[in-house]
Amino acid sequence: MQSSDSQTAFLADQFLLKAIAEELKLPLTRIARLAELGYLLKDPQAIDGQLRAIEHNSDVAMRLVESYLIGLQLASTQQVLDLEPLSIGSVLNDTAHQLSGIAAEYGVDIEILIHGKQRLIMGNLKGIKAAFLNIGSTLIATQPQTDHRSSIVLASYPYGSEMVAGIYGDQSLISPKIWERGLGLYGRARQPIQSLSATNGAGLFVADTIFRAMSTRLRPSHHQRKSGLAANLSLSRQLRLV
Repeated sequence: MQSSDSQTAFLADQFLLKAIAEELKLPLTRIARLAELGYLLKDPQAIDGQLRAIEHNSDVAMRLVESYLIGLQLASTQQVLDLEPLSIGSVLNDTAHQLSGIAAEYGVDIEILIHGKQRLIMGNLKGIKAAFLNIGSTLIATQPQTDHRSSIVLASYPYGSEMVAGIYGDQSLISPKIWERGLGLYGRARQPIQSLSATNGAGLFVADTIFRAMSTRLRPSHHQRKSGLAANLSLSRQLRLV
């Protein structure tokens, strides 16, 4: 039985690694094209814009790889999971700040909504940050290109003995059925979540791996007419934040 479980875990890691390799093609291709265009530019301001775009796409690529490594570390049975009391509001604020560059490139606004009385959660800081950064990067890349600026919302609110935290966009791209089907197809299909035309969703699968290591799951969610993905996070026993 243990051998079967180990084989299943090994295959899941291989599927995720394959999905990440496919996903990395997008930012790397963008970097190559931006570099080619940069050689043709003469205006210093335009060149500076190209360099910033290269930097932002490099961040996306590195973030995906680093998050995969964090997920492996957290899921390892050799590691004791390092959990600490965290302010989810602070985590979401830091996430929004780090996403601001790539959001500006895609013309997407970022909003933060912290509802209700905030309480400390128990979590792994590096893991939670990595997970939300990947969710945010994915949703930014998949927002509709219209005459009006799109936006994503980073939100949290209390729910019983937990805090719910998630990131939401303008389009309803991932239903529970689509999400479950995608989880079963990633690594086996080039486009496991077909509604995400700009990405194969590897960043979302990495985020889900991280949350599973912390005994929760990523799930489709709605918030104030926006749709996205959220996780239920366990509360710390420390005093409620003022």
